Amino acid sequence: MPAYPEGWVPWVNRVKELIAKNTDDPEKITFYVGEPEYVTELNRYYPQAQVELIERSIINISATEIRDNPMENWRFITKPFRRHFTRKVLVVGSASGGKTTLVKDLARTYNAPCSLEYAREYQEKYNVRDDELDTNDYIHLLTDQYAQTSDIIDKGQHSGLIFADTNSTVTKVYIDYYLKENISQEEFDMLDRLYQVTQAREKWDLIFVILPKSNYVDDGFRDMTMADNQTRDWFTKHLLNLLSPFKDKIVILGENSNSDSFFADNYHNAKKAIKERLHIEI
Repeated sequence: MPAYPEGWVPWVNRVKELIAKNTDDPEKITFYVGEPEYVTELNRYYPQAQVELIERSIINISATEIRDNPMENWRFITKPFRRHFTRKVLVVGSASGGKTTLVKDLARTYNAPCSLEYAREYQEKYNVRDDELDTNDYIHLLTDQYAQTSDIIDKGQHSGLIFADTNSTVTKVYIDYYLKENISQEEFDMLDRLYQVTQAREKWDLIFVILPKSNYVDDGFRDMTMADNQTRDWFTKHLLNLLSPFKDKIVILGENSNSDSFFADNYHNAKKAIKERLHIEI
């Protein structure tokens, strides 16, 4: 769709499609706008609708100002639209790489909520290890991780920024590692379709990929056969391959770090990227 002011015709047509799809015989459509030129264009392209011009003395802000700096003007954004303006930061990587630590540290620093790895909660609840998860378990991990993160975004109990530890792509790497050769092709294809649908619904503004440089910790649920460097490197490469369509959003953490400075470097480099990419600083 062409950018304003060139996109009036396709925009109005799209609005009409959405109204027809989501309403049943509407009696009247009313647009509330803040710019006189919007009144002119809507009357031209949508004469059936009523258009009301809102005085700026009532709400002294424009949509342009909100789009340019949503976090600063967060209080003016009505709840149904806050999801669209929420900046969503994802942290991914192989197991025992410091994802949860980084997400919690960033959430505290920016006073933002975070969605932690659902798989850990699930495995502790049902007492199942990494290598014991089956097709049914992965269905829950894909759908419930997405639901948990979406719920945090939709609740609106934040100021326009949330952090997430793990997403459907990480789960997909585990599916490929554990189940590809151990379940029927029908089951595997079903999980792949579920992943594709889930991943398509995710919208990330920034993705941190943590390289596997920290020690692999046995917490009782992790599969220690994944602790060797070769497997952890395979996991990371496969993860990056799946994330390649979003490479413009990706920042690699840990490239120039040693084991002593790894966690501190990741934290400081993440803050730097958030400032540079999202223009958010503390």
